[in-house]
Amino acid sequence: MNAVRPSKKAATIFAAVLTFATLAIQQPVSAQALPQAPALTFTFSPVNVAGAQALAIYAVNNSGNMVGTYLDSAGSWHGLVITAGKAKTIDHPGAANGTFIYGINSKGVLAGFYQDAIGGSYGFTYSGGKFTAVTPSAGAPTQVYGLNDKGQVTGSFFDLGLNKRRAFFGTAAGYTVLDAPNSISTLAWGINNAGIVTLVWQNTAGLRNGAIYTNKKFTTVNVPGATETLMRGINTAGDLALSYVDATGSHSALRTGGKFYKFSDPVMPNGTRVTGINDKRTMAGNLLDSSGNFTANGFKVTY
Repeated sequence: MNAVRPSKKAATIFAAVLTFATLAIQQPVSAQALPQAPALTFTFSPVNVAGAQALAIYAVNNSGNMVGTYLDSAGSWHGLVITAGKAKTIDHPGAANGTFIYGINSKGVLAGFYQDAIGGSYGFTYSGGKFTAVTPSAGAPTQVYGLNDKGQVTGSFFDLGLNKRRAFFGTAAGYTVLDAPNSISTLAWGINNAGIVTLVWQNTAGLRNGAIYTNKKFTTVNVPGATETLMRGINTAGDLALSYVDATGSHSALRTGGKFYKFSDPVMPNGTRVTGINDKRTMAGNLLDSSGNFTANGFKVTY
């Protein structure tokens, strides 16, 4: 379910400031809105990191800081935070197969996971130069995808007893485990400050669907006309960033005010995958090639 494939080169902690180049803003693109939805204009700008062979941007906070992961020329994946126009590498000391940062909140706390030499996944948060383990189920491979300003994290772990991927959210004081109804696999991606959780779940046919979880209730949210929907970020207003798949490739959608707006980056119209959204009407995401692999380019987009 949209997992990154890491290399096998061991990683150690370091913080190397890289040149971060944001090119000129492209021409605005009108959204493909569903009937009766008022018009929105999406304005894209590219995100690039010098030396990156592949780039995945996963979240953007209210300060405009972005996080993700990049592949270097030696074939190693590294965690990445972009602040004030500069990119900084963040690697967990236990990482042998990569560090992946998926979330950042308004306080600058990061969330993600790393992989060891045999591919085991371990969730963490990162703040003030310190990694803190996230362990919703002892001994279970864990991936953390998001967090809010209250410190609640989201993610998934593989339940060895049930032989399935399960979602979770919460804090070290207690985690709630989620299985979407009629699912064979569930992961929790985003969470806003109201505690509304966004989910991606697979049905028995193996197709991915989106959902939100609030007040102990699951609500499926799929992009109209999509073969598969990958629910991503949610902001304070409840706006949803979603990526979806149809017969032509990967695209993105925004749901705001109860309406869906479909959009794609003109640079890669059939390979646009939005991942994060903030409260300042800005989203961020990735550009994929025709094989579905990450390119060396990400994007941010305002609406």
